[in-house]
Amino acid sequence: MKEARQRRRHSGHMLALSVLATLLILVAGGSLLFILIAQAGSRELHNAVDAGTLNLAKTALRHGGFSPDSIPNPEVASNFSTLTDEGKLDLLVYNRVVAQSYLVALNAKNENTMEAAVSARKVWEASNDVGAQLRQRLMRLERTSQAGEAMASANNLKMLGNSRVSCIKYSCGYTARGTSSNIYMPLNVTERFSDNRAFPVNTNNIAHGDGNKYLAGFKPLTVEFPASGESLTYCAVPLPPQRLPHLVSTSELSSENSSEGESGATVASLPVKVVPPNLFFMKAAAGSQRYSLSAESAAMTTAIGKDFPLSIPGGYIEIRNNASLFSKRLSNKTLLKIWRQIRLHATADLTNCPFGEGTQRELLARTQQVLSTVGPDDLAQALDTLVIPPGATHYLYVEQGHLVMTANFPSWGVPGTAADGKTCHCGDPPGGFPLYMRWTPASGYRHLLGRIEIDEYPQSENQDDGSDLNPENQTEREERQAEREARRAEREARQAEREARRAEREARRAGQ
Repeated sequence: MKEARQRRRHSGHMLALSVLATLLILVAGGSLLFILIAQAGSRELHNAVDAGTLNLAKTALRHGGFSPDSIPNPEVASNFSTLTDEGKLDLLVYNRVVAQSYLVALNAKNENTMEAAVSARKVWEASNDVGAQLRQRLMRLERTSQAGEAMASANNLKMLGNSRVSCIKYSCGYTARGTSSNIYMPLNVTERFSDNRAFPVNTNNIAHGDGNKYLAGFKPLTVEFPASGESLTYCAVPLPPQRLPHLVSTSELSSENSSEGESGATVASLPVKVVPPNLFFMKAAAGSQRYSLSAESAAMTTAIGKDFPLSIPGGYIEIRNNASLFSKRLSNKTLLKIWRQIRLHATADLTNCPFGEGTQRELLARTQQVLSTVGPDDLAQALDTLVIPPGATHYLYVEQGHLVMTANFPSWGVPGTAADGKTCHCGDPPGGFPLYMRWTPASGYRHLLGRIEIDEYPQSENQDDGSDLNPENQTEREERQAEREARRAEREARQAEREARRAEREARRAGQ
């Protein structure tokens, strides 16, 4: 009996140990399973948040866009309406706003007038308003993070019960200083400015397909105006067009840039918080009531193959005919033919006059700021297409990729915009060719790049009206002169014949 009791006691101990061991195994197995599930769930969540953040960075290009008319400053719509994408100003076209504003400033600096400096400041203030509005919209969690949440929740989250991903923290920042924006710089546009150092080139050795360099982002572009003594600074955003939105280290938010958005904006003459971000951060959570996990990710947006030239795409040249006697003097003549007439009959040095070689290059340079591929032949063809009647105004601008001369005022222009440069003119003094031209450059404020005016010198009653100076009428004049001489010779011959008959009659009378 004693042995039986001992065996039962031993068996009980073994059973207890077995139960305990089983419980320990189950607990360990459960813990291990929980850890494995948590690890798998964490990987799923991280992948989902990465995908969501990438989508957030991608959609940020268009998200937050707004109509130019929605900004209280009317100069935004007046200057940037031609730069919109689908009718909106967004991050994709923001650098176009900066580029155009910068070109206006450089033109104004070269014109060196107080009026041009004031124009440049107005455009600068409008570009800052665009940047501030974009930044404010992109910083809003409720507007921007939805794209990240939606993409993250669409990913596989089986280990987390296919729960929805919720954004618990969202912020923006600035990264990739000095790398390329999505603005390339045509050489025929930049070379006309004496200091090419005014155009900082990207540091990541990326070039446009034709070899033109890209403007660097988050690098200050400062222009000084001698006429006003003021300096204005511009700042593009790095948006490399050859790259897709990509993940970056979350440490870049704190190490290189602040989520407050002041980095890259605290440069001289540039107010803070006017430059939109290019870095987007999201921290999100998912799980059940029993447990939840969180993950964070950061991504840089890019232009995704969309780039633009340094230009004023809506720029135009105004051409006025103020010559009241134009129809008598040079009827049916295009601007190009009038231009050639003035140069043909001018006696003064036309090197620096409106339609001497210097200003001819200036006019071409202005049109190349609108469309860089315009050449001398394109300009000549456009100037030779239409006759400008007395009192009429025509306009030179780009339409459907071609330089055209038209009587139609550009729909994006602002009537009454004044040219803000110094007027110069050339031609003969009174007594020579009766017509002359005036050229007034303009900075590009409200798209106006210059004004050409045909004028006439006062004519006296006995002064030649200049019609005989038209080479196209030379043959007709010679023919008329020949006809007059032939008629004169005929009259002289008839007169000689009459005198001969008279002499003959007198001789017969004397013989009788």
